[in-house]
Order: sequence, then C-alpha cells, then structure tokens
Amino acid sequence: MISCGLGGIMHPAHVLLEAGLLPHGAEVPAYINMIDIIFPAIRAQLEELKAYADVEKLYTFIKNEILKFRQRLEQGEPHPTHLVEGI
Repeated sequence: MISCGLGGIMHPAHVLLEAGLLPHGAEVPAYINMIDIIFPAIRAQLEELKAYADVEKLYTFIKNEILKFRQRLEQGEPHPTHLVEGI
C-alpha cells in the first residue's frame, strides 16, 4: 500500500502513474493478466493494517477499484489518471 502526501491511500491507478507503470497499447493484455495473477496478494497486504483500519472495508474498496480499472482496460477506456499523464 502506498500513501499519498496528504495522508490517504492512493488510488491504484495513481500509484501506477507515479511509478510510470501505466500500460499503453500492446501492453494492455499482459497487464490485465498481471492484475489477475497478483490480485490475491492484496488481502494479505491489508491484514497488516488491521490495527489501524477496518480491513474488510478497505479491502472491499480497493478490490472494487482495481476491478473497475481492469474493466476499463479491457474495454479500451482511459484510466482515471489519463488527464494528468505527461504533466
């Protein structure tokens, strides 16, 4: 999990934008496959936060956001950070 400078948890697409890892063109199918492979690891990472937050609520939110991101990639839609790319 990566927190932003404002003290919150960054949206998965924002993390990828900051890291320069957003997929483009031919990278998209492999990227969708990677999401499917690593998705189960998310819950285990969140367990470390149980002393600070409701893990179930946090997991549900992050899971839904990642699945929406994956669906947008499959459908060829822009990701949430497409407006700030290249800035």
